[in-house]
Order: sequence, then structure tokens, then C-alpha cells
Amino acid sequence: METRATGVLYIAGEGARGLGKRVKGWRRRHGMENVEAPFLLLPVAVQILDEKSLAKLIRTIDAAMARAGYPVGLVVIDTVSRALAGADENGQEAMSAFVSACDAIKQHTQGAVIGVHHSGKDKEKGMRGSTVLLGGCDASIRITKDETLVTLKTEKQKDAEEAEPIYMKMEKETWATGLEEEQSTLVPFRSEASVEQGTGTTLSKDRVQKALTLIQTCWESEAPLSPYPQAKRTGTFAPAVLSNHLDTPIRVVESFLEGWLMNGVVVVEQQSSHSRAKGLKVVKWIA
Repeated sequence: METRATGVLYIAGEGARGLGKRVKGWRRRHGMENVEAPFLLLPVAVQILDEKSLAKLIRTIDAAMARAGYPVGLVVIDTVSRALAGADENGQEAMSAFVSACDAIKQHTQGAVIGVHHSGKDKEKGMRGSTVLLGGCDASIRITKDETLVTLKTEKQKDAEEAEPIYMKMEKETWATGLEEEQSTLVPFRSEASVEQGTGTTLSKDRVQKALTLIQTCWESEAPLSPYPQAKRTGTFAPAVLSNHLDTPIRVVESFLEGWLMNGVVVVEQQSSHSRAKGLKVVKWIA
């Protein structure tokens, strides 16, 4: 895959007041306080469903590139909800218009657009709002956080293999200038999950039994868990449900579930001829 260095325009529709501190903390930690970086910040939401606002944004990008002296090839919209200006994010029409506006920005900059969007109340069902947004994305990356790590996992990738998850450890950076009050922020660092999670990379016998019991209970209640990502929409995606139930990283659960399927501990079956429910059933119990 071809990559190129480019400038970034970050449209901070929310949380703009805290971004300056985050940037300063990152620069301090990496020794780049006096280094010029191709990063531009627009600290207001842009209502890109409005044709005049979208046209103004494109003019702003052109003016910023001319002033900064470098191209902008990545535009980050934080958040999608703020850019919709009160439009119904559950409606196909509004979300289709948002996707079209992002396409216009992509074509003008010959670059990429990242939309920061929240999940719904049930996080395992994915992003909130109309599925038009997911359908219009070239890639969807889910960000989750536990006690030690932030995990970036590809949930959808068009025209390429899905990338391996990226794990980031957050470290605190603190500073004070003169008589100013001490300030601090968190700075992300690339990390290896196996190093950070230690014993959390396996399941105890007790947790294995709890996992298999839950799988069987769901089967018997005619609401079987599924190993397939499509089940996220119904809240029955097995890795996610088991991860929450066992308080264990989802990647650990996925590894064990894959092994159970390969070794015939659990199977995927349709419950009966009169039921369309299909999912996981325990056929071997591990002592």
C-alpha cells in the first residue's frame, strides 16, 4: 500500500479547549516543543450538511494550505454528531448527505477523511445511528480502553486485509511554567498487549467453566451466542459477551473460542427445524 507524508486538519467540534494541552504534552514527552509540524486545528464544529458551510470549509482548507506551505491530505471530523448540526443521525437521508460531504472533501484534497463517532448505549452493537455511515466507510476502527491499554481494532476494511490490533499505553506527562499551576495530560505510546496484560492473556479453569456455562445457558434459552461479527447488532456476538462476563480482554476470549471451535468443544448449530436461531452450543465440557 502506498503511503505519503501529508498535513492534517483537525476539526474539533467538541473538546477543543483540552486539545492544546494534549498537543503540548505530546510535544514535551517526545522532545518536539520547538519543531514545526504539519498540523492545523479548527476549534469549531463545521455543519457540513449545509452547502455554504461545506464550501467555506473547502476554501478554508485551500487558504490554510497556501499559508502553511504544505498540502492537507487528512481531515479529521470530531465528532460526526456535531457536524450533523442537529440532523437525525438515525435517518438514512442525513447520514447519506454526511457521507457525500466527506466524499467532496476527499476529492478536493485527494486525501482521506476520518469521522470520530460514538457507539450506542449497547457498545457491542457498534456505532450509533444509521448503518449508512458504516456502509459508506472504507474502514471502521473501534477504540476501546481497559485499565492498562487502549485498543484500536479494525471492524471493517474494504479492498485490503484487516490490520492487526494496535495497543497503546497511556502515560502521564506533567509540567509547570514559572508560577503557573501544574498541568498534566496523558500521552499514548505503542505497546504490546502480551507485555501489559501479563496473566490476563489466559483463562483460568474457573473462567473456562463460566464461559462454557454461559454459552450453554444462552443456547438453552433460545438466544444463542454467535461467533460472527454480524451478531454485534443484536448484542449476541460471543467474544464481546464473554469478554464482559469474564472481565477479560476480548482478544483473549477470541483466541480461546477459536480453539474450542477447532477442537469440537463448541459447535455452531441451528437450534431446531422450527427455529431460525443459530449459534454456539457446547458439546464437550472441559474438566
